Amino acid sequence: MDRFVKFTDYRDFIKDYLDQRKLVSPRYSCRKMARDLFMDPSHLRRVLLKKQHLLPKSLPLVKAMLNLEGRYSKCFDLMYAAALSSDASERNHLLSMAFALHDVEQKPLTSAELKVLYNWWTPVIRSLLEVSGGICDERYLSHLIKPKVQAYDIRESLNALLSTGQIKKISSGKCALVDSHIVVAKNLEKYRNIVHEYQKKIFNLVSEMIEVIPAEKRHVSTMVLGVDEECFKDLQDMFVEFKKSIQKRVDEVRFPTRVMQMAFALFPVAEKEI
Repeated sequence: MDRFVKFTDYRDFIKDYLDQRKLVSPRYSCRKMARDLFMDPSHLRRVLLKKQHLLPKSLPLVKAMLNLEGRYSKCFDLMYAAALSSDASERNHLLSMAFALHDVEQKPLTSAELKVLYNWWTPVIRSLLEVSGGICDERYLSHLIKPKVQAYDIRESLNALLSTGQIKKISSGKCALVDSHIVVAKNLEKYRNIVHEYQKKIFNLVSEMIEVIPAEKRHVSTMVLGVDEECFKDLQDMFVEFKKSIQKRVDEVRFPTRVMQMAFALFPVAEKEI
C-alpha cells in the first residue's frame, strides 16, 4: 500500500506499474498491457497521458492486474471516483478517504535490533517515553510499569534502545522515539525463536495481569470458531488490517496517558483429518 502514498491520481499508479514491468521485461509495452486488459491500446495510452479515464467495466481487470484486494482495492476506487468528480470539495473528500487507507509507516527491526525483544518490558519502555514526556529516569519509569521492573533492568533496556537507534537523546537529558511503529522484518526467519520467546512472555504476562488489573481498565475476550482453510486465511488478513487500523487510531493521540499491551492469537484446538 505504500506505493499509493506518492500518487494522488489513480492513473499515475497504472503508469508506475507499466514502468516497473518494463524494467523487468523490456519488451512489455502499453500495447501488451492493453491486450491483457482487453482494452483498445490507443484508449489506454490516452488514460496514461491523463487525457481520458478508464471505463468502469475495466476497473476489475485493472485491479486484478495490479493485485489490489481489500482496502487496497477500495483505495483505488476512491482515487478513481475523485478523478472523475468535477466538484473540488467532493474530490478532496474522496482523496482524504483514500489517504486514510494508507499504511502507517513501520520501521523493520534488523537482527541486531532484536535484542529489544529479550525482555517484555523493553518495548513498553520505548512507548512509555511518549507518556512520560521523554523522561528517562529509570527510577521514575520503574514506578510506572506494572508488574514492577527493577530500575537497573530499565537502565539496560534504555541502553539497548539507544544503541540500536530506536530512541535518541534530546535536550534536557530526555529521550524521544525515532520511529512511531516497528515491525520484525520478514527476512529474519532464522531469528524466529527470539520472536517466539517474546510472544510467550507476552501471553504469560496476559494471564498474570488478568488477576491484578480491574476489569474496567482492561479488555479481554475470547472466541471459539469453526472454520475452513479459506476462512482461516481470511481471518489472518483481517487481523493484519485490524492491527493497521489500531496503529492509525493511536497515531491520532497527542498526549498519551498510558501504555497498553495488546496480544492476538488464533490457533487450532481441534481438527478433522482430511
